[in-house]
Amino acid sequence: MGRRKKEVLVDFYSREYVRVWLAYDYDNGFDEVGETDIGSRPEWLQWELENMSWADILSVRGRYTAADEDGNSFDDSMLIWGLHEGIAPGQPFLLWMEHPHYYTSNTENGVEHDVDYSWEIERVFPWPLKKVATLFEGWRDGVMKYREAERLRRRKEKHVQRTDVKSMFLDFEPYFSNGSWADDMASPTGIRYSLRTTATLAKKKPGWATATLASGEDADGDHEKALQCLIEQAVKALPGLSPEAVRSLPKRSSRW
Repeated sequence: MGRRKKEVLVDFYSREYVRVWLAYDYDNGFDEVGETDIGSRPEWLQWELENMSWADILSVRGRYTAADEDGNSFDDSMLIWGLHEGIAPGQPFLLWMEHPHYYTSNTENGVEHDVDYSWEIERVFPWPLKKVATLFEGWRDGVMKYREAERLRRRKEKHVQRTDVKSMFLDFEPYFSNGSWADDMASPTGIRYSLRTTATLAKKKPGWATATLASGEDADGDHEKALQCLIEQAVKALPGLSPEAVRSLPKRSSRW
């Protein structure tokens, strides 16, 4: 079985609607797989794909997430979508999509612009059921293997971040407290201290923080109170780290 030699995947374009052959995989989302086309790609489709992806248009990404025992989250949207539609990774399908509906709405924050998409899967290229099942099983096994490796990597990195004192530093920044908000007539009154780290498993450390380990703040802008609050949280979160060690860490100021 499989595709007959003379069959060609043909995309169709018009100003009112399009028919496009797509296929997907777990990592890269959707790809156009049409081999030839009829008509010219309309400007509205070109504009949409310059600003959005097919995964965005089909509302796939971010719909289904899962977390492992360590709390690490993973996006299962492509896998769940494929299972729901009965389309295997790499299996071509024909998508019909009409011209998007653009509209504006008046809200308390002003005029908002939005768009609605109307689409339908018209055809799925037939593959043998055994091939489809094998692809889904292989994909599932690959995902599970990757997640286990990633879980172990994150555990190891978290350990390094929590124990490499030389990579730790204190960061302090103002924030709006006591119900105040940012505007042109006011400045933030609170102060927040954070214990951060640049530790990573990479040989060369980045110049930015890779994790925030603890934080403390004071709504009235008292630096010493905010720092003391941070120290209390830090020694609880990181056993073996003394208050003196936290206080002696280098400081960086985040400008507001």
